[in-house]
Amino acid sequence: MTSLTAEQRYTQKLRPLPNGCVEWGASIDKYGNAKFTYTDESGKHRTTSGHKFGWVLTNGPVPDGHKLKNTCGLKSCQNMAHWTLEGDGKGLTLQERYEARFTRLGPDECWPWQEKGRDKDGYGLLAYRENGKAMTVRATRYGWNLLNPHDPLKDGEVVCHTCDNPPCQNPAHWFKGSVADNGADMAAKGRGTGPGRGEDHFRTELTWEDVYEIRRLHATGELSHQGLADRFNVSRRSITHIVNGTRWSKR
Repeated sequence: MTSLTAEQRYTQKLRPLPNGCVEWGASIDKYGNAKFTYTDESGKHRTTSGHKFGWVLTNGPVPDGHKLKNTCGLKSCQNMAHWTLEGDGKGLTLQERYEARFTRLGPDECWPWQEKGRDKDGYGLLAYRENGKAMTVRATRYGWNLLNPHDPLKDGEVVCHTCDNPPCQNPAHWFKGSVADNGADMAAKGRGTGPGRGEDHFRTELTWEDVYEIRRLHATGELSHQGLADRFNVSRRSITHIVNGTRWSKR
């Protein structure tokens, strides 16, 4: 029997989903990307990301100075329409690096922060160097000061979200306030009534159905903790708590 080509092996692992994504039916790396191992024409074993293999198969080689960026939020997605070329970041200004790390969607939609760096509250983090010193700031704070040079955030002021989605970079969803203002906004929306458990926790966007699906996917080994975090738009730490049963333990 003739062994399958790398292209045939790759194609076998694709599973179209109703939402237009194409799920990867094999290994996922710790960052949530599809992992594909194959034998090339010379007989050498190679390992690459599934999306890079699929892109080259569909569109040809990735040009020098560029990398692939996911636009649908599912990093293991193999629908090449959900990937785009962008600069690899070398030689970019800080503003360009910031703008390359989120996806602009519709004017009324959230603009998701695509980097894995988040703080404990889910806000995207922007790391950079200033005068040789490593610096880290909330992406929304940098974005606000970039767009409002005459009204920058003062000490004690934060960027609040009308969408209640901390990673969102759409400035139409932002307003400036104090930490107390942010807490009052949560309380006014019924999200600050106490820590609660499961769906009653004021910060959660998950449901019990989501939790069951997370635990099912984890049990099958289909996705890593980071892959699950990317799919369900929560932190990796939250996924760890869910699969270990330290949160969402009782319904």
